[in-house]
Formats: sequence, structure tokens, C-alpha cells
Amino acid sequence: MIEFKTSDPEYPSFELPTKWEEVTLDQYLKFIKQYIDTNYFNLISIFSGIPQKTLQKLDPDAEPMINQALSFLNEGGLDIESLPVPDTLIFRENEIKIPKDLAFKCLGQKLSCDNHIIGLMTDTSSIEKPDLVTAFPFITAIYLHPLISDEDYDEEKAEELIPEILNLPVESIYPIASFFLRNSIDLMTSGHKLGRRQHRQMKKGRVRIKSKKK
Repeated sequence: MIEFKTSDPEYPSFELPTKWEEVTLDQYLKFIKQYIDTNYFNLISIFSGIPQKTLQKLDPDAEPMINQALSFLNEGGLDIESLPVPDTLIFRENEIKIPKDLAFKCLGQKLSCDNHIIGLMTDTSSIEKPDLVTAFPFITAIYLHPLISDEDYDEEKAEELIPEILNLPVESIYPIASFFLRNSIDLMTSGHKLGRRQHRQMKKGRVRIKSKKK
């Protein structure tokens, strides 16, 4: 990481990653969503967390160092899909074992994942094709909650993990999140398939699911 100073008292300094190992999941998700249309200051903002207005006031001498710091973005990219799922994850300074055979601990946990995925797939507010990568933080939080807590499943408490998950290194959490999401989709599609009407009813607690005929 390289540190930079600013003249803004609200953001006196910031850091930029110099390699993919230092990039967080949050930064990576924002980068892949915006990199085609992003401008110079937006790119710096993604990886620093500093508003563009503040970055525009930087001393011109900072430009070579900024370019040097972010040069790794042009060096072949990150082959994210080829990263193996690690056996463990360091979370809150604890080592969490990632199970190879995933199973939900309770129905509430499964329905939280189902509802979130179906909500993305049936969202009519956007003309763009749904990007399930955006489900990574939520799905990961739902899966991790019972692995790191001795408490009964609680969706609200699980969602409280999302900011910490977003701040984890992308190289460690992305393959785990991808694994969790694939497993959620497999479990959902191998069971009951829900249409939009059923999804709306489920959100209201009125859904009736018929068993598959053998």
C-alpha cells in the first residue's frame, strides 16, 4: 500500500493498493462494475474510498505515484475464477473452516438465500441483465453466520457481517463467496422452483409450495 496526503482536513490521507493481494472484495466489485466507463478520478476513488472532489485537489506531483501504485491493474488482470476455494478463512482474527459439503442449518437460512437470488433474477427496475456477483456479500454473510456464531440463525445479525465481508481481501473471499452462491443456486433449483407470483407471496409469508410429482 502507498499512502498519500491531501489538503482536505476531512480526508487528510489515503492509501492505494499496489497489488491484487491488497484489494478488498468491495473495491473489486465496484471496479468490475464501473471499469469500462470509469474516469481517472473515479478509479482512484474506488480504490481509496476518497470522494472525487477531494482527489481533484491533489498536488499534480502525486500523479506519477498514483499511476505507479495502480499499474498492477494493467498487468494481466486477476484471473479470479481460477482461484481455488481455500480450506479456511481468517475472519475477526479467527480461523473459520470452510465446509466442503455445504448444508443450511435451518429453513430460515435457506429462504434468506432463495429470496435474495430470486429477487435479483426477477428485478424489473433495471433493464440490465442481473449480475449475481452482487449477491456475494449477502449470501456469504448468510452462510458464515452459523459458522462464526453459537447463536440461532438471525438474518438481521447475519447482514451485520456484510461490511466486514466486503473489507476482506478479494483473493481469499471471492472464491468462497462464489462457492457459497453456486451451492445456494444448486440447492434452490434442485428443490422447488418459484415464479414471480410465488416470490411475492413468499415475501408476504403466504407462499404454498407443492411437492414435486415422482
